[in-house]
Amino acid sequence: MKNLILGFVFIIFSTFSISAQNGEAKKIDEFGELNCEEILLRSDFLLNELNKNSASIAYIVFYEGKHSQYFYNKKTKKSDSKLVNPRRGEARNKAESIILYLTKWQKLSKEKLVLINGGYRESYGVELWIARKSKEQPKPTPDLQEKDIKFRKGKAPKVRDCNSFM
Repeated sequence: MKNLILGFVFIIFSTFSISAQNGEAKKIDEFGELNCEEILLRSDFLLNELNKNSASIAYIVFYEGKHSQYFYNKKTKKSDSKLVNPRRGEARNKAESIILYLTKWQKLSKEKLVLINGGYRESYGVELWIARKSKEQPKPTPDLQEKDIKFRKGKAPKVRDCNSFM
């Protein structure tokens, strides 16, 4: 059973690499709110895919939207979360933490990374794509317009250097 699962994973990863080598943009991951450990894991996966083909570049598409805010509930004495409206620029800063990790700690050239504002969705999200530089970049798929988003007041949190937490 273990060999079957490993074989399946190998086929999936090979498909991603072959697709990027052929030049067509291929989505390799999509996620929402993550902790730093998960961001580093997903970033390392993206780096691994980039290293398979030196002619490929990564596209990081981010979507502004509601996200989870964690807090300590004094009444129940437990951690809890709720969805909150974003601050302007918050999604960009979260996506830029991936670029910071890959360029600062993994020494990847900034020319291999393209950040794309995908627009607005109900919830914050990021898509990771691989393609050849000469090919068309991925098309964002927002499901809301800016008028449908309510922003919180205040400045967006700074870009997190997740590697410094580890």
